[in-house]
Amino acid sequence: MARIEISVGGTGHVVGDTAAVSVRAVSASGTGVGGATIRFATGPNSGHVFPESATTDADGSARTSWVLDLVSGEQTLTATAGAASQTARTTVAPAPPVAFSADTTKLVGRPGRPPPEPRWCTCATASATPRRACP
Repeated sequence: MARIEISVGGTGHVVGDTAAVSVRAVSASGTGVGGATIRFATGPNSGHVFPESATTDADGSARTSWVLDLVSGEQTLTATAGAASQTARTTVAPAPPVAFSADTTKLVGRPGRPPPEPRWCTCATASATPRRACP
């Protein structure tokens, strides 16, 4: 096999997105190489892939899913088959801020008992840290 072509689906990725990845194993004459095992590896702070390897179909194509890391910036994925390899790069944006509010004035308690305390909630932020009261 002479080379691997790699394509990452979608644009405008944010942290935690899942991107479809397509690869094609190509011979020196430009035809697809079927039956080749493609191994996928992510770079540092670049999430993970599933599956980590795939066998190309008769056209030389294979696919995987790339779950991007929760760190913004450039992330990389390398596809390798034998001596051929190709690296894809994508720039990942931080997650947009999310507004959340709760009206605690409508908490109702039982007769003779105070209203219940607010329960833990998980705010949809980049850290998703559970808090007593979400901002």
